Formats: sequence, structure tokens, C-alpha cells
Amino acid sequence: MNETTLVFGANGGLVGTLAAATAPQGDIGALLFNAGVVPRIGPNRLNVRISRMLAARGIPAMRFDISGRGDSAPARGMESYEQQAIADIRDAMDLMTARTGVRRFAIMGICSGAENAFHAALADERVVGVTLMDSYHYPTLRTHINRFRQRADMQGGVVRAGLAWLKRRLNRSNNGSDNDHAREAAASSFGSIRPGPEVFASLLRKLLDRGVSIDLLFSGSFLETYNYRNQFRDGFGRFGIVDRINIDYRPDLDHTLSTAAMQFEMVNRTTAWFASLGSRNR
Repeated sequence: MNETTLVFGANGGLVGTLAAATAPQGDIGALLFNAGVVPRIGPNRLNVRISRMLAARGIPAMRFDISGRGDSAPARGMESYEQQAIADIRDAMDLMTARTGVRRFAIMGICSGAENAFHAALADERVVGVTLMDSYHYPTLRTHINRFRQRADMQGGVVRAGLAWLKRRLNRSNNGSDNDHAREAAASSFGSIRPGPEVFASLLRKLLDRGVSIDLLFSGSFLETYNYRNQFRDGFGRFGIVDRINIDYRPDLDHTLSTAAMQFEMVNRTTAWFASLGSRNR
């Protein structure tokens, strides 16, 4: 395995590091990029470890900064953040094809990076797999019940928890902030507007029907909006797509993978997913 830092993109403003495979296996390359504002190394250097392990297993991997993040320059055009991220990901695919010959790609995304990866997969048919950590959350009735019970345990009983909930509701009403709260609930955890469940299900089905492998991982950091193992199945079972998606709820992992044990687990999990994707698509 050898690594090369490259400058690329339409205006030469993007920066990435390519981990080339010494003994390439298959024709799929891996793309990893920013998790929110975290640079291309990933949370606690996660992307570095994953890309190097993938290269050692014969899968070339590119970690890069999208426009305005890390070492990459801000975009010069007038594209929206989402459209610019898609363009940057496409430029990274073009570069990997030129440097390694791979023509199909799997993308890993964390935080807002999960949303960018999802939109890029919809926009470009070269993407054959996405693994998304803490992407869009869709609470169910059981989610809210679980959260109320958790609060009751922390606050010393159901009555106290109920009174605290009522106080919060009254404060929001008195402050005229119900509309703000509704907008907040409609957004993802990272500030962008979350599609409704029907729309999200239709977009997932579009990818699945195209043959894209989808892996959804939810950490234990968002108890307000995701807090039990079968939540996605409960929320999306009616759409007939759940059994076609790998869904994993890991309450033992936090959003930033803050411990060495979490990082070790995530590196192994993600590397295994990329490797299995390559074998399935040969």
C-alpha cells in the first residue's frame, strides 16, 4: 500500500489522499470524506485507518476534503452546498478512475457526510454501495415512549418526568416557539431539512432497484430521535424495503467514536462491509 496526496477538481481546489492497493481485488473503489466540519482524516483518524486497511485488502481508497472543508478551497461557483458536495464526490470518482482504473464506487458517510453520500448515490450511477452512520432519524411512538421512560428513570419517577415535560410544553407555548420546535423536528440532526418518510422510502427504493447496497448504522448518541433496535423497521416496514437494507443500531457507539474500543469496532465493521460489497458485485 502506498499513499499519495493529490490536488484535483475542476478548479484544482480539492485535496485528497489516495491509498492505492498493491494487489487490487475487484473493480470497486472506496470514498471517504468529511464528517461535518471534521477534515478528511475523519473522527479520531477513522478515515485514515479504514482507507489504509482497505488498501491492504486490495481495495483502493480515497479520503478527501469537499469544498470549504479541511485543506480544500471554498467553491468558486454558485452551487448549493448539497450540489457542490455531489460535484466534489464526482470529481473524486473521476480521479480514482484515472489513477486506479476502478469505475464503481462505495461511499462511507458520517453525520452530514452521510447525507452527502446519500445524495451522491442518487445522482451518480457509478455508486454501488453506501454505508451511512447517523443519517436521517425518524422517531416512532415507541421512540418517544422510550425517551419518556429514560427521563423518568433519571428524574426520579413518572410524575416528575411528566411535570417536567408539561413545563417544557408550557414554556414553548408561552414563548411562541412552537413553530420553531416544529421546524427543529423536521430537520435532521445536522441542520439540513429531513425528507418525509414517504419521500425517503421512495429514494431508498430507487437506489435498491438500481442494485445499490445500503448499510444504515445508528449510534446511541441521539436518544431523542433514535433509541431502539427495531425503530427503522417499525417506521418503514410499510414501504416494503426494510429487508433489502442492512440496518444496525449500536447504542454502545457514540457519534464521534470517542474511545479506542469504538474506533477499533468501527474500523473492522466498515472494512468488512466494503470487502463484502466487492465480493457481492463481482
